[in-house]
Amino acid sequence: MISEPELDGGYDPPPAPWGSAAADGGEGDPQDAPRTRGGGRWRAWAWALGGALLASAVWAGVLYRATAPEPAPEVAYRSGDAVCDRFKAAALTRLLGKTVSQGGGVRQETAVLDRTTCARDAEGGTETEEHPDYTRRHWVMLDLTLHKKVDPETEFEATARFGDWWTTAAPEPEAVPGLGEHALMTKDEGGGTWKLRVLDGGAVFTLSVMVLQDYNGMDVEDGGPRPDEPRTDSAAVQAAMIQDMRALMTTVALEK
Repeated sequence: MISEPELDGGYDPPPAPWGSAAADGGEGDPQDAPRTRGGGRWRAWAWALGGALLASAVWAGVLYRATAPEPAPEVAYRSGDAVCDRFKAAALTRLLGKTVSQGGGVRQETAVLDRTTCARDAEGGTETEEHPDYTRRHWVMLDLTLHKKVDPETEFEATARFGDWWTTAAPEPEAVPGLGEHALMTKDEGGGTWKLRVLDGGAVFTLSVMVLQDYNGMDVEDGGPRPDEPRTDSAAVQAAMIQDMRALMTTVALEK
């Protein structure tokens, strides 16, 4: 005769309910106790396995986010001849004297970067009535680099700390609020150089100013007097740079 599976032990009896004598280790069917404990072990394993799977899923998500490529920045500015044509440096011209553009600039373009450089020169320098023994020469340079694949935010502040070919390290950069997404100014007043870097819309603008004072009289070693060298107003230079940068960014921005 085919017996009922319950009578042959084919099915395990259901675990004792919470708070019952068998579950609490009190009186009850002694055959139920091991199965109850076994159910508890299974539930513990189920919770542990579920937690491990959840942790693995979270960790996998973290790894994916850490290794997944960043989306390409949305470049918001034009490049090429349009940049140099519109780069007038009007505020710096009023402060330091007239400059002329050194051609249409240089453009270098790859699949990753699009770089335009422009320069303006004072053409021989200027003399002032206050300091006739000195000739002041100044240069204004612009570098606009569009980042077409990777957002430059990660390295922006680090590269602002790099020096130029004539120095090993740049002075400590100072934040310039209200200009682009991120703006930094470095200055070497003793060397007559200033640099303003602005990050905005997938582009990095770098505006550099250099001012040199040439003495026209006899040198001290030749016995001639040498008056005090005129000082360039650093605060005024920085204010003019910020004004010219804001104007340039407006004129070369792409229409939205």
